[in-house]
Amino acid sequence: MLEQKQNHKKAFELFTQAAEQGSPQAMFNLGLCYDGGFGVKKNQAEALRWYNQAAETGLPEAQLSAAILAERSGDYATALHFLKLRANAGDTGAMHRVASFLLNGLGGPANPEEAISYLLEAARQGDSRSQVLLADCYQSGIGVERNYHEMFNWLTLAAQDGDPEAQAKLGYCYQKGLGIAANPELAYSWFKTAATAAYGPALVHLGDCYRYGDGTALDYQKAYESYRSAAELNEPSGAFNLAVAYSEGMGAEMSETEAFKWMKKAADENLALAQIQLGLYLQRGYGIDKADPQLALEYFQKAALLDEPLAMLQSAKCYMEGTGTEKNPEKAKYWLAKAAALGNREALTLYEQYFPQ
Repeated sequence: MLEQKQNHKKAFELFTQAAEQGSPQAMFNLGLCYDGGFGVKKNQAEALRWYNQAAETGLPEAQLSAAILAERSGDYATALHFLKLRANAGDTGAMHRVASFLLNGLGGPANPEEAISYLLEAARQGDSRSQVLLADCYQSGIGVERNYHEMFNWLTLAAQDGDPEAQAKLGYCYQKGLGIAANPELAYSWFKTAATAAYGPALVHLGDCYRYGDGTALDYQKAYESYRSAAELNEPSGAFNLAVAYSEGMGAEMSETEAFKWMKKAADENLALAQIQLGLYLQRGYGIDKADPQLALEYFQKAALLDEPLAMLQSAKCYMEGTGTEKNPEKAKYWLAKAAALGNREALTLYEQYFPQ
């Protein structure tokens, strides 16, 4: 170990000498030393400085390292600068990252149209991740006009290339008839293919197919197994559906304790529907020793802040009835009004009943 440290220190000294004489590769290697603490104390600022110097000479690996380190430190403008250099040199992976930055307004103002130009270039060169992101843009109409046929075509290319996200989304297209005629059997087939790659969302869709007999034979045991596999991959919707399976005894022995455990896991992953259901569990004392209406309200509020009208309604009821908190008509009115504005009819009825003015 001592000899290895001495070798690293000697290498650092040699790289320093060469870097100061203008060697791009030595500059990059010096950045690696500072980045990893080889022969010198770790120093991210120095690592970035040497990466940047090497990158400006056109060294590809330095440009990528500079972009990665800059992004890691929150300097998105610098990251975008170097990613664009790699993208303009033909690196399809960099094109995908540039597009992601441009779509999300990282490193500068959002520019969906420019993002699409990078995605199209990378997608035409066969980059499956860019094909999937491009399909998402066509689905949502971001940077391009909404076009389900284009979405379907790009997903097909990526799915055939083995991309599990594309395979799951292609299954959804066949399930819902987006860009293609609905075909439950093909939807099931693509979900199953993506699930073999341990892709969480695909396992949830596959579980739904077994649960409802959609495209395959109804099989609660397989539905439970699919949901459990997704939940164990930390897929929130998998945990939510697994909780439902335990609460209903679907494919597994009914267990309030297990239902609560998995619903809480999904809720703590910020899944709004799980937060609402967990709030109801907490109010009833379902799966736990004692009801906790105060914590229930906290989960209702978390979901309400995610613009979920049912959570707003439940929050309003808590404030109206003094459940888990003191009665507060003004807060009740506020959340009822928000829920009603989002189309919740029960909230509108309660608002008109209790706040007619």
